[in-house]
Amino acid sequence: MERFFGTWQGRLPREIQAAGIQTLEAANEYIRKKFLPWHNRTLAVKPKEEESAFVPAGGADLDGILCVQDDRIVGNDNTVHWGRKKLQILPQSWRMGLAKCRVRLCEHLDGNLSVRYGHRIVGWYDSEGKPLEPHQTKAA
Repeated sequence: MERFFGTWQGRLPREIQAAGIQTLEAANEYIRKKFLPWHNRTLAVKPKEEESAFVPAGGADLDGILCVQDDRIVGNDNTVHWGRKKLQILPQSWRMGLAKCRVRLCEHLDGNLSVRYGHRIVGWYDSEGKPLEPHQTKAA
């Protein structure tokens, strides 16, 4: 991948400049019609194995991985702040409050927020910081 990006970042700008290209549309057309065919003819290498190298994520918590994460300390009023939003953490069946506990706040790709304490999700919120009902939340 590093060699690939080195080619695209090093050679492609010079090629575009040498071709006298001035617009984004012309650059995209050049890449599609000239550069990619050259790249695939000259630099592509057949894989050693025909099978896909991708493996299933299995039980990985992709919601907890593919998000913007930040640690917070829960306030005495059982809230955490995310920007100007104040997120109220409701009492949990296993613990009444999380005051002074360190939690991880996650902003997900869809804009929703979650608060996590260890492996537990202790709250889901919409992008405005309003709690989501249990039936609206993603599976933990």
